[in-house]
Amino acid sequence: MIMDMSTRDAETAIDLAIPADELGLLFDDCPTSGEPAGADNGTLTIMVGDNIQKCEKIRSILEVLGEKIIT
Repeated sequence: MIMDMSTRDAETAIDLAIPADELGLLFDDCPTSGEPAGADNGTLTIMVGDNIQKCEKIRSILEVLGEKIIT
């Protein structure tokens, strides 16, 4: 499983997702908002750029990192 939590353009996320998929890895584009304090406090907003079914597979991990998960 790969969760890319950086802020980048959609084309780069797709370029990363394709080989991950070919290797059988789950890749999700999950940029965050909330500054370092949000990361320290587990209060980040996480925007998941994938389908809802794939998001549900990683939701429990994302909920540790952030308090608002947007799909």
